[in-house]
Amino acid sequence: MHEKMKKMIIFAGGKSKNTPFQSIVDTYVRRMSTWSVSVQEVSDHGWHRLKPGKTDIWVALCQRGKVMDSPHFAKAISAWMLHAKRLCFLVGPSEGLLSSILDQSHHVLSLSPMTWPHLMARAMLVEQIYRAQQQLRGHGYALV
Repeated sequence: MHEKMKKMIIFAGGKSKNTPFQSIVDTYVRRMSTWSVSVQEVSDHGWHRLKPGKTDIWVALCQRGKVMDSPHFAKAISAWMLHAKRLCFLVGPSEGLLSSILDQSHHVLSLSPMTWPHLMARAMLVEQIYRAQQQLRGHGYALV
């Protein structure tokens, strides 16, 4: 698998600058060694302009999406990255993702049946991506 060449982008609603959540996201993004992960904030009106590229796989986060445990999430990322040059996660603003974004997404994932603040969901997602990377590399962090 050529994961070092693969990119992940987290398209995220809201602004996290100067929040404790941004510090958490930055910490996990810096720890990534196998994948290139970046966060791109999307304005409320910017969601209308997003379209998946031909080689993208979109994974939207939504409370009504599929729930996975961490090992299954790692396997899913591995499989998705075999078929995409760019894996895009979509974390909506506080009002949630537009139905048009959910319709264009290849997969809809739930972090939990509970509702989480969008900034916290962003931090939880990047931690789970890091955990998946570590699990796929056989590192003990994934077992914690």
